[in-house]
Amino acid sequence: MADTTTIEALKKKHNKAKNVRKALNVLAFVAPITTAVPDALTGESGAMKELPADWTPLGIFTTDGGEITPDVSVDDVDGLGYAEPVRSDLTKATKTIKLNIFELFRKEMLSLTHGIDLSQVKANATTGEVVFDDPLLPSIPEKRLLLVAADGPADDEWLMGWCFTRAKLVSMPTIGLKATDPITGDLEFKAFADETAGTACRNYYGGSAMLKHRDITGFSV
Repeated sequence: MADTTTIEALKKKHNKAKNVRKALNVLAFVAPITTAVPDALTGESGAMKELPADWTPLGIFTTDGGEITPDVSVDDVDGLGYAEPVRSDLTKATKTIKLNIFELFRKEMLSLTHGIDLSQVKANATTGEVVFDDPLLPSIPEKRLLLVAADGPADDEWLMGWCFTRAKLVSMPTIGLKATDPITGDLEFKAFADETAGTACRNYYGGSAMLKHRDITGFSV
């Protein structure tokens, strides 16, 4: 007689609730394209390492957070008399990153969203005011883009990271001027492969929880 089991037994054996993730905290950073792509985000204790000064934070996210969307194109070959393709080839695999943030008036954000170099622009010493002109045609530089999401308390924390090695802003944020809503900006980036890094995206999964519960993820050491 064949061995038998139950659905509940299989659920208990194979399903792990700790593998269900949320992005309770999300941070985003940009850096010049010449900045080294991090080899790792965490140290021996599973705590996140301090990032080098080249990485500039993009600030507070709205509750909409962000999303990473794959864009995949497939070329199908249909055969006479066949109800489904006889061959299917992946021809494009890119990613779009959308972020919704509050802090649009930081220097790095203004530089990015206006397509202008503000490195030499100073605030007026007397009034504190900053003034700059938009270029006739914005020049949007390629950047490193790093997203880090955290789930759980510090002593049982999952960290998830994505470093897009060559990202470019492809949409300018709409600035809503309303008394009822804070000013926010939807940023959309396209990710491209960087020849030096050899990839378009480096993925990181770690944290103190990874040290404690690594076995449920299927990774060995």
